[in-house]
Amino acid sequence: MALDRAQWMDAGCRMALAAFLHDLGKLAERAGVFARDPAIESNRQLYCPYHRGKDGGWFTHLHAAATALAFDHLEPWLPDLVAGDPRPFAPRGGEGGDCDPTDSLINAAAAHHKPDTFLQWCVATGDRLASGFKREQFADYNGKRDRDHHVRTRLLVAFEAYGKAKAAQEDDLRWRYPLASLSPRALFPVRDAEPDVKMAQANYVRLWDALLAGAKQIPVSHRACWPLFVDHLDSLWLSVAHAIPSATAFDVCPDVSLYDHAKTTAALAVAMWRYHAERGDDAAAVARRLKDRDDYDDKKFLLIQGDFCGIQDFIFGAASLTQKGAARLLRGRSAMVALLTELAALRVLDDLALPATAQIINAAGKFLIVAPNTPDVKAALAMVRQRLDDWFLKHSFGLASIALAATEACGRDFLTKGEARGFKGLLDRLGEALDDAKSRRFGLCGQTAPAAIRDTDFANGVCHLDGRLPATVEDPESGGTRWAHPFSLDQRTLGRLLADRDYSRLLVFDAAAGGLRDNTGLLRSDIFGYRMLLTRDEEASGSFGEFARAGTLRRAFDLSLPLDGDAPLWHGIARRPINAHVPVFRDGAEDDRRYDGLKETAKTGDIKTFEHLARDDQEDRGDEGLYGVTALGVLKGDVDNLGLLFRTALGDNPTFAKWAALSRRMNAFFATWLPWRCHDDARYRNVYTVFAGGDDFFFVGPWRTLKDFAGTVRQDFAQYGAENPKLSFSAGFIMVKPGHPLRLLGDAAEEALAHAKARTGKNAIHLQGRTLEWREYDMLRERGTALATLVDEHALPTAYLHDVLALCDMAAKVKDRPQNARWRSLLFYRTRRYLRDVSGTDAALAAIIQEIGERGIGRMQAKYRIVVSDQLYTVRG
Repeated sequence: MALDRAQWMDAGCRMALAAFLHDLGKLAERAGVFARDPAIESNRQLYCPYHRGKDGGWFTHLHAAATALAFDHLEPWLPDLVAGDPRPFAPRGGEGGDCDPTDSLINAAAAHHKPDTFLQWCVATGDRLASGFKREQFADYNGKRDRDHHVRTRLLVAFEAYGKAKAAQEDDLRWRYPLASLSPRALFPVRDAEPDVKMAQANYVRLWDALLAGAKQIPVSHRACWPLFVDHLDSLWLSVAHAIPSATAFDVCPDVSLYDHAKTTAALAVAMWRYHAERGDDAAAVARRLKDRDDYDDKKFLLIQGDFCGIQDFIFGAASLTQKGAARLLRGRSAMVALLTELAALRVLDDLALPATAQIINAAGKFLIVAPNTPDVKAALAMVRQRLDDWFLKHSFGLASIALAATEACGRDFLTKGEARGFKGLLDRLGEALDDAKSRRFGLCGQTAPAAIRDTDFANGVCHLDGRLPATVEDPESGGTRWAHPFSLDQRTLGRLLADRDYSRLLVFDAAAGGLRDNTGLLRSDIFGYRMLLTRDEEASGSFGEFARAGTLRRAFDLSLPLDGDAPLWHGIARRPINAHVPVFRDGAEDDRRYDGLKETAKTGDIKTFEHLARDDQEDRGDEGLYGVTALGVLKGDVDNLGLLFRTALGDNPTFAKWAALSRRMNAFFATWLPWRCHDDARYRNVYTVFAGGDDFFFVGPWRTLKDFAGTVRQDFAQYGAENPKLSFSAGFIMVKPGHPLRLLGDAAEEALAHAKARTGKNAIHLQGRTLEWREYDMLRERGTALATLVDEHALPTAYLHDVLALCDMAAKVKDRPQNARWRSLLFYRTRRYLRDVSGTDAALAAIIQEIGERGIGRMQAKYRIVVSDQLYTVRG
């Protein structure tokens, strides 16, 4: 099949639609949408396997019949499936096409359990490989009856099975995901959540209605652009199907969502179709080989990984980064990391003519794309790699980059146990390939310095926002007195607009597109051949239709932060969790005494500066003045033993779909839940997100608030992981003054995190020179609250607290110095003496000794210093 790139793209999107929604009937069937539709019986004859037994005959996989009918209900809000070029499918009427006349899009989707033609077998084989089925397993699965309780079955939680001594059976697992549209709270599993049939079906009806209503929200003009529409549909299907179990019948474990199964099926099916189509293989012969599975050793797939190298240096490494405007600039740089990764993946998809569903993961600076393993694709990928390298050499001098790695794979690589090769082996090869690519960045070995570095013009000095880059344009905010690099100005603009809730949409245009007017939200830089525009909701949905119809609007993203913990995260276009929470000034900030004397005024709606955040934990006591130190907290952490988690949480039968689901779930906690937690919980609205996604996070905030936030994140993560004690993260916490050089924050926080990770078993936090288990940290939080109460009730002076600090050190060294056991008597003596001076009671003495002596120093020794020090920080003005 000879097609140009645009034709390959549109044809691939049509193929992706058929494979992506091949199980659409599972939602419709469980909702009972077609229970009384007479057409369902004829569709069973067409699409459902029929089996005979002692009790007569029966159809299985009834959802396949419902898939065909469900497409009819959805078709009014899909791109036109009739007009124009329908490739790779046959035209309506079956005449004039270059494929089997029965090869319609709907037939390819619905016939995956009863395939006949090449395109139907592509979808069916994608379905099998995504599930890791071998042929005999699939034949057995294909011939079993539905179990009665399949509508009630809920999706299992992979985190619950992690670390168990033996493979957990479904009945041994108590946690399930609630059957609801994607929202911050719906991300969390609940215990024993399997309702009766009536309630379960009502949940499915709500999801079916949400799908139809959501499809109507996609802008009409965007349906004229296949790549744009498929990306929107991806987010809509995620919203609807993220917690729908893909397999609920027979003895198959319901541990993969309908969305993750659909996504991996579509990626494999499109790559398989494209592989054979580019080669011009005989469709009928390929269908026979797919049926007999005698081509499972053919390396048809190319798995492309991208990895942003140098994230921390990109965010913090600018030597000239000043305190003024630092919060806004850091927010912009962090978001730019996510956008650069997003645009790099888009460049791969566009230049290889692949739909959005080919991109399996994109989180924390990493992505994976499934492509066909053909010479043209490899050549196009080499050109993309060169384009990315050239851009990063010019804009970062090679301090940051995106490494691209390509790994060939065959069908057998996606199978589960029982194979010499298999999916575990494929994961190992992917890791090795990426490590190799990262070690070969820019291909500089044996070359002279690239021209992008050698010929850089510093005639105007260095950029005042990033001293590593040349200054080439005047900074409009400086009144013409300072110069900057356009990319640095884009980062600052991005940070400012992301804090403005009105700018909740990001549009990505082909850089060559004409007609883009200068706009407040239009970024200056051409990034990999794209321009970005931050805009308002109503503008995104209506003002750029001409660009969508012309195909120059390549992506439209919803970046809005959730405003309701239960509201669906679907607003009519593709969603990306890029816009993290940042603290902003609220009404009345102008009159807050804590901010007196600061140069930058507090203006409602603006991002708080770090100087303001450092004062937010101070307490205004009226005539007594302000209490508490001015300090920032910095918190950095990541999930423990991530590699082991991915090797073992997938169970004895790891599959592509399970792996994709686990990656998505892990990222969602950090990228979706934590920003919502900061927004929703008034205690944490002053927590500033530098980055959060993948398996790690970096926060800055008022020191005391951030300490409390660390414990809350740990508690949330425990619930998110089905209270499995094997699943944990470690963190490092440091306190700094607001004037601390920001470029040093990352290194200092990383060092603290390394101390926490050095503890046997990890699962710890390092702060103030000590490493604590999270259990100990929770105890310290409780003791801190109790000590604060004692200080308030009995007016304990700072001198007394300093004495307690010394006693903590004595208690910690009793084994080395037995005479230090006097700490108890010294505590009693000093406490009684103080209370005698203030007419304290024996009851007060007993309460203080019990709290500080027994629950505090007695149990924690030197670690109790953290509690006492924090109390001193809160009373120091």
